[in-house]
Amino acid sequence: MKSLTSLINVVLAAQLISAAPVLAQTDCIENAEGSLLCGKDAEAEKERIRSAMLERQGARADESQSASAPAARRGSVYNSYSRRAFVRGGTAFSGGGADFGDNFAGAAGVGFDLGNKGLSVETEVLVLRDSETFVDPFFGTITAKALGIAGLVSLRYDVDTDFGVNPFASVGVGPGYLRASLDDGVTSISDDDFTFTYTGRAGVTVDFSERFGVEAAYRFLDTSQNGFAAQHLVELGLNLGF
Repeated sequence: MKSLTSLINVVLAAQLISAAPVLAQTDCIENAEGSLLCGKDAEAEKERIRSAMLERQGARADESQSASAPAARRGSVYNSYSRRAFVRGGTAFSGGGADFGDNFAGAAGVGFDLGNKGLSVETEVLVLRDSETFVDPFFGTITAKALGIAGLVSLRYDVDTDFGVNPFASVGVGPGYLRASLDDGVTSISDDDFTFTYTGRAGVTVDFSERFGVEAAYRFLDTSQNGFAAQHLVELGLNLGF
């Protein structure tokens, strides 16, 4: 009986010994190369896999946000910001009559995006000045001066391109003020008039960044005032989006 008990104990011990490797392998994993890793090596491999999964989830989240975000608006500064400030300067010339000769013309104002890509409204104050001196055989030296001021509201359309050079065109109307004077050193005569003004512009903008650009344009300007010759202007301008 005692020998039977000893035999059973020996068999049980052998089974436990043979099962030990299997039990020990419950914390083991197989890596990508097919090798079996156990203990600290298995824990390190699990941590590496966990980190890779987290990085992959983060990359997918970034891709999802990029896909849902609106595409960046490229091209003209007028198509990149909802408001723009600008200044313009140039020279005016016309075919004859009461005009501003080849003297200074300048404008400043702001523009507002209408929400439709490329379409905007501009409000500006335009100033034209001219001063000429000539000699009259009867009255001697006479100085003639002219001043024109117009407050204009214009509808503008920019053609949005991807290479930073963008053509545009605009038309506008508004009230105007004209003042002309003659002075021979003895007598000064002046005349003031309020008038209706209308204008059209066409040109190109060149963008140096998404906020800053320059433009070159031709402007046609005329009024409802009798005797006023239509003005043709060449302008350069600076645009700043904000």
